[in-house]
Amino acid sequence: MRVVHLLPSFARGGAEIGTVDLVEGLLDGGIDAWLVALRGDGPAAHRRSPRVVARTIVIGRQHRVDARALSALVAALRRVQPDVVHSHLFTGLLWGELARRAAGVPHHVHTRHAVHPEPAAPIDALRRHLQRQVDRVVAPSEAIARALGDEGVPAARRCAIDHAIAVPASPVAHRDAPKPLRVGVVGRLVPVKGHDVLLDALARRPDLAIHVDILGDGPRAAPLADRVRTLDLAARVTLHGAVDDVSAWHGRWDAYVQPSLQEGQPLAVLEAAAAGLPLVLSDGGGTASIARHADTGPVVPAGDPDALGAALARVAAASTAQRRVWGYAAREAVIRHHAMPAAVSAYALLYAGLG
Repeated sequence: MRVVHLLPSFARGGAEIGTVDLVEGLLDGGIDAWLVALRGDGPAAHRRSPRVVARTIVIGRQHRVDARALSALVAALRRVQPDVVHSHLFTGLLWGELARRAAGVPHHVHTRHAVHPEPAAPIDALRRHLQRQVDRVVAPSEAIARALGDEGVPAARRCAIDHAIAVPASPVAHRDAPKPLRVGVVGRLVPVKGHDVLLDALARRPDLAIHVDILGDGPRAAPLADRVRTLDLAARVTLHGAVDDVSAWHGRWDAYVQPSLQEGQPLAVLEAAAAGLPLVLSDGGGTASIARHADTGPVVPAGDPDALGAALARVAAASTAQRRVWGYAAREAVIRHHAMPAAVSAYALLYAGLG
């Protein structure tokens, strides 16, 4: 079984990083996996091992409508001759379906990584159409599965497979009575990630001895920096920008917060959980999907700064033993439900069942 995973680029995002790691895991599992990127730029490219680099083809797409790049993608598929094209993100879905038909690849699997609260109408209509053409659409969370059903993807074409990560050998060490409590949040700085809700929660709770590290970049970087100053949070919030090695920060934190308004299944949450950090999560989409397996820490309604502030207060007031219990439960949930070998087995069965 030969499978080509198709990405639009190697951008710094959960979909890109998770796909690179999945290709590595598939190779470990004996599946003949390749990685094709329409563009070769982006930090996720540096995450590849030498053997994944050797199985990577970069198309060199220059524009959204790039006939030369589409021809190059078709030629690459004809050269590799995969049994399956497995696409990621909307651009991968569109280009993957066009190219695999032209190249004669028999099967197309697509992973839907996110639920879009307000999608552009033309793109949404095209996405819905394309999702009904592929063999299977993978839903990494219940929120995405529901969205696919609402969009008309038949149940027989939907497949639930959780995102998977490589679990570190040991969890982080928890500090005794940290003052202030150091909390991390990772993600692109866009409205749907809920950073504004987090800032409002902190502003309404000046009594909380908490410092928040915000890792990520995006169009909301300057507005968020302005809000930090306006809300007088400069001593309690640090915007660090994009960070290549997020795992190096886990040992600096006492907890992890994800205040997203809507998510698929955030890789950053799984990585923090695998490190053994207690989690403070919103219930936006699949943000808190890991919490269905265990008590990993407080879960609050998305978009509610008062509830988020109360949850942060609860973690700040918790004993070191309680934070360890939450962190241990989070790590065990990842080991049981999000470890790479289980995902590789699920994908092997999916690919084999396509006929």
